[in-house]
Amino acid sequence: MSNIASFDVGHRSLSICVATVEHDIKCILNWWIKNNTKLIKTLDQLDELSLSQAQKVVNTLVNRCSKLVRWFEDSFKIIYMSRIDMFPSTSIKNTNVVQRARATKSALHQIDSSVSFDKVLIEDQTINKLSSEVMYQIAYHYSDNEEIDDYVLVSAHEPISFKKDKPHQLIIQDPRLKNLITIGPNLEIGKFYAENTDLYEANKKHAKANFEQYISIFGNTELKCSYAKLTRKNSRKGRDVADSFMQLLSHVIL
Repeated sequence: MSNIASFDVGHRSLSICVATVEHDIKCILNWWIKNNTKLIKTLDQLDELSLSQAQKVVNTLVNRCSKLVRWFEDSFKIIYMSRIDMFPSTSIKNTNVVQRARATKSALHQIDSSVSFDKVLIEDQTINKLSSEVMYQIAYHYSDNEEIDDYVLVSAHEPISFKKDKPHQLIIQDPRLKNLITIGPNLEIGKFYAENTDLYEANKKHAKANFEQYISIFGNTELKCSYAKLTRKNSRKGRDVADSFMQLLSHVIL
């Protein structure tokens, strides 16, 4: 079991989602797909089967999918999410590096007092000067945690793999990975790119829509209430927390 913290990095705010992960989800999903590929392909041939045979195929697949969903519910649980405004009333242009470092430090101490975790995912923000300051400070803050003993840079162009003898790691993750995940119909990233000329907005809306879909399917009353409270006065908070969630989900299943 591992508690994984995922940080969505911004220069004005810091968002985090923490989940308890019970098993190697990626390994189990790959096993399930491998063992059910033949059955799934049979769906394309239902019209060639008798009614009883077709019903048997569909019922078997539905049963196996239901078991997989129940297993996932037990294996992946969100235990904490938050978005902290580091400069709620000050323009970032009017701050200096010390003030920004102090604000990030305060936010991280607030998080540490609220939840514990043994793996850290940080959104790669090396292309943004101000956000990269926050990224480096998060890495610095958790680099001396004895439970977090390795650093890995995860790219969207390379398979995600980690040494099994080092399960606890500090990971800088390519932000594009989270937009490879789709939860439910009509929520793929291409749809949002087609509807939005601004790629940043498209990515944000994709993450938020998929996170809300996840909550509607898997969320218990506590999670639904927490998300509603988080977004009640500012819907943008939901977008940033969604980014941190989708980053975490892409880490465990891709």
